[in-house]
Amino acid sequence: MLILLPSNPKLIDENLKKAVIEIEEQSASLSVLAARQFRYSLRQNTVELTMK
Repeated sequence: MLILLPSNPKLIDENLKKAVIEIEEQSASLSVLAARQFRYSLRQNTVELTMK
């Protein structure tokens, strides 16, 4: 459980600030407390399969 005190700044990733502003402007009753971006590596391999 994460508890944020009112004096703490919002924990918003710089890349997500525009989206956060849009969300809060569209719904006055909503307030984004934190927004983070996670990434993971992805590798694609081509597989050829022959069935007999």
